[in-house]
Amino acid sequence: ATTMRALAAGGVDGLVTVLAPDADARLRDEAARLSRLVIVNPDPAQGMLSSVQAGLRALPAAPAVCLLHPGDMPFVRPATVSAIIAAARSGRSVSPRLSDRGGHPVALSPRLRDQILR
Repeated sequence: ATTMRALAAGGVDGLVTVLAPDADARLRDEAARLSRLVIVNPDPAQGMLSSVQAGLRALPAAPAVCLLHPGDMPFVRPATVSAIIAAARSGRSVSPRLSDRGGHPVALSPRLRDQILR
């Protein structure tokens, strides 16, 4: 829930949350309250890519900027989210960096989204 609140505070207005079938009831309730859409990955054993694909497939339309952020990384700052959104408006993939290490959220370019879905 901390992650969802930080993303919303940073400017994400169409949060799609992907949960495992056995997600905790409190998390499901919080996701329903904070997200535009909550979906369940029917086979999370396939790995994180299957959750990313499920989330991308569930989008009602291709957004101008699409962010990917794992829910188990709660320490994202809203200012970081805002900066990534602003940088991604160019149509390119963008990732924050600190000391040469990539981080989250990652903005996915339309081309990269298509590749992930294939």
